[in-house]
Amino acid sequence: MSLSSRLVGFWLRGEHVAVDLLLTYLGTKQKYYLTLITRILGLVYSLILTWQGGVYALREFTHHSEFPVTTWLPVWPAVSIIFFGSVFLCVAFYHDHL
Repeated sequence: MSLSSRLVGFWLRGEHVAVDLLLTYLGTKQKYYLTLITRILGLVYSLILTWQGGVYALREFTHHSEFPVTTWLPVWPAVSIIFFGSVFLCVAFYHDHL
């Protein structure tokens, strides 16, 4: 197997696509720790995104903001997609960790 095919190796694990850049060159213990660290960092990132997305959606809901182009379309339904999407991202990271 050539180096380029290893660097761009996509592997389907469960429902997610993972890119193996370093894992092919690491030992079993190192793979475990690297995977654990990246999953924890991803979970922390998605938790912060959920928190800030919820704060932003709630602020837009309480201020009754509207899109500048229209005078009747509220902003909060569009902004709440950030919150709900990041909640699903948190669940995905937590589910992957188990």
